[in-house]
Amino acid sequence: MIFLLRNKPQKAQVILVLGDAIIVLAGLVSSYIVRIYLFNEGSGLLETLSGKISFNFVVVILAHMLAFYIFELYDTERPFTNLRGLLNVSLGTFLASLALAIYFYFLPKGKIGRVVVITYIPLIIWLIFLWRKIFFSRLMAAIPWSNVLFVGADSSNELLAKEMLDGHGRKYRPIGFLDVTGESISHSLMGLPVFNDNTGLEGLIRKNDIKTVILSPNANASPMSEGLMKEVLKLKFDGIGVYDMRIFYQYLTGKIPVFHVKDSYFLFSAELNLIHSLYYKRVKRLLDIAVSLVGLLISLPVLLFTALAIKIDSRGPVFFGQERVGLRGQKFTLLKLRTMIPNAEALTGPKWAEKDDPRVTRVGKLLRKTRIDEVPQLINILKGDMSFVGPRPIRKYFLDQLAESIPFYHLRHSVKPGLTGWAQVCYNYASSEEDQSEKLQYDLYYIHHMSFFFDLFMSLKTIQTLLFRHGQ
Repeated sequence: MIFLLRNKPQKAQVILVLGDAIIVLAGLVSSYIVRIYLFNEGSGLLETLSGKISFNFVVVILAHMLAFYIFELYDTERPFTNLRGLLNVSLGTFLASLALAIYFYFLPKGKIGRVVVITYIPLIIWLIFLWRKIFFSRLMAAIPWSNVLFVGADSSNELLAKEMLDGHGRKYRPIGFLDVTGESISHSLMGLPVFNDNTGLEGLIRKNDIKTVILSPNANASPMSEGLMKEVLKLKFDGIGVYDMRIFYQYLTGKIPVFHVKDSYFLFSAELNLIHSLYYKRVKRLLDIAVSLVGLLISLPVLLFTALAIKIDSRGPVFFGQERVGLRGQKFTLLKLRTMIPNAEALTGPKWAEKDDPRVTRVGKLLRKTRIDEVPQLINILKGDMSFVGPRPIRKYFLDQLAESIPFYHLRHSVKPGLTGWAQVCYNYASSEEDQSEKLQYDLYYIHHMSFFFDLFMSLKTIQTLLFRHGQ
């Protein structure tokens, strides 16, 4: 739950989740009441109802939470429209019902009766839909904006301000920058005013109704830092939110600003200790084996059909193997279904794949959009070369180039590469060095905050990505 409060999902989403849980519980209880009255089971209402309540109620609630997340019903940054909203609520409810039907088939004790299901499904669809209408039209609109002052008119705070202006800071409004160098600089930055006099910081806070103050990493090293820090400390104890830019940037974007942190940032981070946890590694490996075996079993008919389509569409092998760099720089052969013409790099040499890449075959385009071409990597996971969740493995040719220009690039090899990862579900396909720089920020965020909960969260987000965002 801590992760949800640190990343893009805001505290408002926690309210949305709690509201859903209450509605699902209330809908389930109401459906049981209808069943009890219809069939008059010979005992009092409370006595009969208490006998129906069990741990399975928790399973029902969790199933709905997961299904609603998959269908983007916790995305508070997207406007909630009637048609799309009702469709997603309906699909989420039916997906949860299907999952519960499978669950109760194998664990029939305490299963929900048909009368309860018939009453429950339409009731939940309409209650959840109405709850979201109220939430987005009333509660979200009532959340006040937080005016933000950036202490330090430098590139780090400029980067964060840009993220806010681009829409990542849904309820944060940048007011301006405070220059802490004592030098005469521009009166505006990114269209926002630059305040040059820090002696009246408290008055500046009151005048502009500032609720959040962001400190640049360089603010503490400025010539006026001693007096400035005392003023900022007083503001914090007066109730103003004061944050380090690097921490707030992570909270807002789910990335680590690699060009604005130093070695000490990672060196003294207690959160990195899980990388070396033997318990975490062993459990994650067991889950990887289970996921890869089940995935290969389920996808076998699709693989056979796809192999036939590839052979009919173009000459060449069905599978494509390519050397990649994995954990601690170890090399391994990544397996994929072939989506390009044979010897695609014979004339050009190694190059990034592009949108509408002419080297991609007709069948390959479909495989890339549906990401079916990635399925053979389950074999890499089974062998131990990869994990289900982690940074995507990269070729040595590109690794050597990127490590020279992007700081901390080597840190992404401190964990096993993955079939899916935080960068994959948060960012589009990388086809340039700039894109790789962005993806590294997401990868380092995952490494910095990796946990079982984060892995589960990312697995659900991968399903969401497959449903709503095509590959390249």
